[in-house]
Amino acid sequence: MLTLIQDLRLAARSLRRHPVFAIASVSVLALGVGANVAVFPIVDAILLQPLPYAQSDRLVAVFEEPDRPDSAPARNPTSPTNFLEWSEQSRTLGDFTAAHPWNPVLGTEGAPVQLQGLKATPSLFRLLGAEAALGRCFGPDDAPSEGLVAVLGYDLWQSHFGGDPSIVGRSIELDGEGYQVQGVMPQGFAFPPFWAVGAQLWTPLRFSPTESARRNARFLRVFARLEPESTLEQAQEELQSLAALQSRLSPRTHEGITASVEPLLEPVVADSRRTLLFLWSAVAMVLLIACANWTGLLAERALQRRREAAVRLALGASRWRLARLQLCESILLAAAGGAAGWILGGWGHRVALSLIPVDLPRLQEAAPDWRVALLAALGAGSCALLFAAAPLLRWQPRRATESLQSTRASNAASQGSGRLRWILAAGQSALAVMLLIGAILLGRTLENLAALKPGFEKSGVATFLVSMAASANLDSARQQILFRRILQEVESLPGVERAGLVNHLPIDGDIWSNQYSGDSGASTPPQTVRAYVRVASPGYFESLGIRLEAGRAFTQADQEAGRPIAVVNQRLAGLLWPGQDPVGKRFKGGAADSSAPWMEVVGVVSDIRQRSLRTATTAEIYRPYAQNPFPWYRTFTLTVRSKSESADSLFRPTMEALHRIDDDLAISRVQEISQVVSGQLRGPRFNSLLVGVFAAAAALLSAVGLYARIAFSLRRRAHETGVRMALGAQPKDILRLSLVQGVGPAAAGIAVGVLLAGALSRSLSSLLFEVGSLDPAAFSAAASAMLLTSIAACLPAARRAAWSDPLTTLRSQ
Repeated sequence: MLTLIQDLRLAARSLRRHPVFAIASVSVLALGVGANVAVFPIVDAILLQPLPYAQSDRLVAVFEEPDRPDSAPARNPTSPTNFLEWSEQSRTLGDFTAAHPWNPVLGTEGAPVQLQGLKATPSLFRLLGAEAALGRCFGPDDAPSEGLVAVLGYDLWQSHFGGDPSIVGRSIELDGEGYQVQGVMPQGFAFPPFWAVGAQLWTPLRFSPTESARRNARFLRVFARLEPESTLEQAQEELQSLAALQSRLSPRTHEGITASVEPLLEPVVADSRRTLLFLWSAVAMVLLIACANWTGLLAERALQRRREAAVRLALGASRWRLARLQLCESILLAAAGGAAGWILGGWGHRVALSLIPVDLPRLQEAAPDWRVALLAALGAGSCALLFAAAPLLRWQPRRATESLQSTRASNAASQGSGRLRWILAAGQSALAVMLLIGAILLGRTLENLAALKPGFEKSGVATFLVSMAASANLDSARQQILFRRILQEVESLPGVERAGLVNHLPIDGDIWSNQYSGDSGASTPPQTVRAYVRVASPGYFESLGIRLEAGRAFTQADQEAGRPIAVVNQRLAGLLWPGQDPVGKRFKGGAADSSAPWMEVVGVVSDIRQRSLRTATTAEIYRPYAQNPFPWYRTFTLTVRSKSESADSLFRPTMEALHRIDDDLAISRVQEISQVVSGQLRGPRFNSLLVGVFAAAAALLSAVGLYARIAFSLRRRAHETGVRMALGAQPKDILRLSLVQGVGPAAAGIAVGVLLAGALSRSLSSLLFEVGSLDPAAFSAAASAMLLTSIAACLPAARRAAWSDPLTTLRSQ
């Protein structure tokens, strides 16, 4: 132990005498470790950690899927009838639970507050093995006659009820009805872990006889637990058999539909898996480049100290003794680099969390912990053990005399290390150019999305999500009166150009769709398409800047008792009536022989992006609020177009106007339309920025490695350079030769990196938008940038060698 302490002290004194080498080594390792510390907690929390429920590996989600084996997972909801049949007939799954979102309005002394909740069948908490922190959870043994009950989330209990421990048993007002608080969940409990992740409270979902028979109303998400002796494959086979039976019994509603069973973790991480794995690969590349750089630095230092090592060996020191001294020095550098990487990574983690998309699941669980500390320690320790002692272990006792006698022999002894540094330099360049290609492709994706025209205005429109759930006796007729008054009141406000209502805002709301059949005339068979359906008011299209292409928009003259009408978009018109004027044509919900009423097309509007900026436009139908087919849905979005470019000044007066009209209206999600569009860019911006930072770090590390290699190589070959210049070589010849020697491994690495990037490009395609994964411009730009960076890194050392004094160089040798 005393010898080890002495060796550590000697290593510390040696590093103090060479501060540039020490700082460079620590900085390189800190950058590699820090990048991994910043990103690994996010990957670990979302992809690697089990869900925080009892026996979470046995929990599954059950979906309806198109009966097409080659299609991507659709993960569609199901109907109450299907859910009940699955739960009654399945032998491989138990504790079947169905749920759907609920947005109740909490009655308070001030303005009502809209909450996010979940209605779930009583088996929910038994399925999860969850217990309440206060009171109890509802369960399947509770009698339906107990009345309306609710279980609160911890955050809701704290924010709206002050953490009152006597909350259990109290009655709270939700949607104008009294609910008894039955329990409060522990801090951190959340369900579901995907889809409607912001649930703040839970209430039992029970089906009436009418609802139980609704086979075509697909709005339920279904969860279950594998029985002890069952496997996922058995459950999948059983549910597909049940779905096939339902398809035979009800071909009109179930033809072409099957069922799928997935581990619950799969839909949680589905959309984020590829992004996070790509980011993790990026930081792994940075760590590899940092390790390669570190190896090069230590190899150079070992070769610089070869005469010292030769003297020690000649005086009788053992190879183990020399290796131990080198190892102690490496341990100190690794410890300092790992500690600096932990600090740098903690800061980087906070920055990454501030940039990361808010809808990424399980993000609140991501935090550096002992696993991340272990990762940092392993990364730094591996560098110390694998790379530090290797150069010195190559020394043989017989080389000691050679190193002392001849510089030429010493140079020959370092040729193996030169080959190693050549390989490391090429490898660094290959990894760096791969990251640069990815960064350029993601940057172009962000640029394309930002420049995309979604079909509606991207600024100057204020939006308000309004719930009428707490307003009493708002039947269909009273809703129409309320809507007219809202539009009149808001449009009379100063600065307002136009106002409208819609049930769901584009790219920021739910998606409702249905099958529709068009009447193409007696000689043409009816066409059937699936289309999104929206309900809109007069002024909606004008308020969002959606162009009217033909016919007319909705007006106040449209009446509930009049003929059913609709406005369609250009895509639906082209699908149902190609080459024809769609105005005046008819279509209906479902098949052409269904009992649904025919609707007349009175107008055609331009296509807009509804699901997301990435998703292509699809068929759309707009129904007027005067003929609202969904009067039970008591939430709408108010869109207010400003006369100026900014709509911020309209927030307060519009909210005051809404409360004057009905003080029971709950207003939430008050935002400018530009914020909605910006939210769609947050994910691509995060990917582009983070990968861009890692690519820049990789290029910088690669440049540092190249500079260190060429500087050491030219210093080692200074005698040769002096001889060449003494024999008549010009500075430009030395400069060209030095650059070729320095840039050679970088060029080889760039070529390999481009080939590898091309081979792996398909894994990146799902993250791109309107740019090919093999885009020649991106590959050329990345290769050119990396080549110029390599030349710039080698140029200072090459210029120094080219313009050196040959006499001085020869004398020094």
